[in-house]
Amino acid sequence: MQKKIVIGLLGLCATLPLAADQKPPVFYFGGKRLFVGMSKTEAVASFSACCKLSPPADFENEKSVADTGRMLGHFISSKEESPQRFLGSIFFGGGKVVRITRPVDEDKIDPENDDVVAFARAFSRVFSLSEGKDSGTTVLVSVRHDRTTNADAEILSFSFSNGRGVELQIVTLDAPSKFTGKRDSISLDEVLEPPRR
Repeated sequence: MQKKIVIGLLGLCATLPLAADQKPPVFYFGGKRLFVGMSKTEAVASFSACCKLSPPADFENEKSVADTGRMLGHFISSKEESPQRFLGSIFFGGGKVVRITRPVDEDKIDPENDDVVAFARAFSRVFSLSEGKDSGTTVLVSVRHDRTTNADAEILSFSFSNGRGVELQIVTLDAPSKFTGKRDSISLDEVLEPPRR
């Protein structure tokens, strides 16, 4: 019963508009605020000092959305640095910002590292096995901290309505492992639990 209430509340929260005193989430590029819903003109002006869009902002790829059914956007890169750094992407629709992305921990993750790519592919594969490719199924995401006798763990869980799930555990041992000499490790597991109701 509690699970039904929690899921119902999450669904209700997802459909409610922001309260008058709440501001939409923002990203900052070159010290300028960008958010979904701001005008394309304002967003492009915000990028002018720090960043470059590729293709340029005046390139009308919004028209292609109707033809392809896909949202097309612009890469955001640094303007002055050499080599240029990828900072994210931005998508426009109807003269407004409809989507913005930016890399997470880009200074700590090499996106071309074979191990990182293999891990991301395993993560993707386990999701497609759980619910089928391009299923558009809703997933319940939860984060929790666990403490064992010799380690701390951050656990990120993705639960599907059919009882399958995916769990990512990031473990930090109190002392380095006597086998590897390392303290940090991750595990990616498929999980079977009672289906959500």
